[in-house]
Amino acid sequence: MFPTPCVPAVSPACSSTSPVVGVAAAGSTDWRSVPGLLLFPDFCCEEEEAKVVEWLDGVSPPWRTQQAGVPTKYYSKQFGVVPMLQPRCTRLPDPSLGEVAFPTRGPLASLVTRFQEAGRPWSAALRGFEPNEANANDYRREEGHFLAMHWDDRKFYSGPICVLSLLAGATMTFRLSAAHRSNLRRAAAAAAGGASPRSAGSAGCEEQVVRLELPRRSLLVQTGAARFEWQHGIPESQDFAGPRRVAVIVRKAGLFAPKPSRATVVAAATAGSEVAEESKRGRSQHRCGSGRGEEAAVAVAQQPPMDKPAEPSEQTASIAASSSSSCRGTRKLSSALILSSQWPDPNVSAAGLVTQCRLQALRDALSLRVTMAAEGKPGTAMGRVEKQLGVHCVRLAANDEAAIREVVEASSPQIVIFDGFNVEERYSHFIRRFAPGALRVLDMQDFHSLRLGREELVEKGDASLREVAAYRPDAGSENLCRELASVHRCDCTLAISEAERRLLVESYSVAAAKVVAAPWGYPAPSGGSMPGFSARRGAMFIGNWRHRPNRDAARWLIE
Repeated sequence: MFPTPCVPAVSPACSSTSPVVGVAAAGSTDWRSVPGLLLFPDFCCEEEEAKVVEWLDGVSPPWRTQQAGVPTKYYSKQFGVVPMLQPRCTRLPDPSLGEVAFPTRGPLASLVTRFQEAGRPWSAALRGFEPNEANANDYRREEGHFLAMHWDDRKFYSGPICVLSLLAGATMTFRLSAAHRSNLRRAAAAAAGGASPRSAGSAGCEEQVVRLELPRRSLLVQTGAARFEWQHGIPESQDFAGPRRVAVIVRKAGLFAPKPSRATVVAAATAGSEVAEESKRGRSQHRCGSGRGEEAAVAVAQQPPMDKPAEPSEQTASIAASSSSSCRGTRKLSSALILSSQWPDPNVSAAGLVTQCRLQALRDALSLRVTMAAEGKPGTAMGRVEKQLGVHCVRLAANDEAAIREVVEASSPQIVIFDGFNVEERYSHFIRRFAPGALRVLDMQDFHSLRLGREELVEKGDASLREVAAYRPDAGSENLCRELASVHRCDCTLAISEAERRLLVESYSVAAAKVVAAPWGYPAPSGGSMPGFSARRGAMFIGNWRHRPNRDAARWLIE
């Protein structure tokens, strides 16, 4: 059903808007003149095409003649991350402004999910591609619509560009010339997967123009030099093969704030006295990211390798030693405080085991004096923490300012770990007041907004397994907004897995230096004590019924 990539059809004729006719100086029509181009015909069927167009015509936002705040010569609508040229920045969509999240359900989402299907001709080119932004452009030939020659902004977008042609094909023009050169360095283009223009055969050529026929229902993928060095566009309305063409452009956008104006920078520079006072209190190094406060959090996060017993490692100790001197000047790290809503019980939940591992790392690997304060009632779990781990435990009442102040003053923490974003919400403002020099660390335990959003899809009952797996929370998710706010308020975040660390950094643009993958450590049995695969029988599901995803997983396995 899905053929291998075809060689794009090339026309030697050129639009009247391009001064040079042909592909190379010698008139070659070799499609490899544009390295990094892949064309996949019949990416979707006619029925899927009709459903996507019907969905686009009926869904918000409405068709507009502007894009990224700039007027366009065609109709357009935007989904997902919002790019803005004035000021130059990107942000998550704001529903109050009529902006719409990147679709995770529906006919368009189904086609985007197809990008990641294994065994497809495009699988290698789109491996690891996780788009979060899509434009739908509606071109009307009789209204004189066209797409000006351009590069897709390299700061806004990373990775490949995917273009799906619906209702009609088009002839797209690609141009490489000395007069219209991308300001991306050749090295960056090569790192992105394509050759430089010189290696692509452009040496000695003032301009190269290639005209590619994009069939209806085809998928065009631009990578490497085709993405970063060659301009592309549809400069004439006659280039559309039908009266209406709908193009869906799918990309991966980053999130970044506007660059501060010169006036803002000058104003900040004149406020040196306040910054100096912060530095005296030992905060400026890890707050601004110029010091190595993040490495101190890395030391906290280090867990025993999965194939070794749970014991301190030399690497952990060495990181801790360098971190303590770098983050605190000459003062050695000596105390830590963990705040939680309940006492950890590794016999009840994986979260309890995670917290126990953190406590062991603080005590054994970093040799810190550890205090834990929680809202849970005293009991077996609290007693185990005190007796087995040697941690001083204090019970807190929620919103008890006097009690939290007493705990902070008694423990004098240099590191404060919040056991979950909801705990950070309740106590971080107290920590900023009572221990302003402490390194604040968020232990996520779980990406709650992701899990809760998937749970909501499952409970509705009409989402496929693929749609549930592809779900990503957006700005319309209150839980995501709360969770990200907590991440940004803290100096460092411990993600429970490398996948969740990448999600925070790549999809939500959290600074990579602020996020550490800190999986829970548990000593694995030695290889000799485990029977080989051929000697095993059946399957085992491990999990208690307090965690809702466990109940759902058990039902799914049975049904």
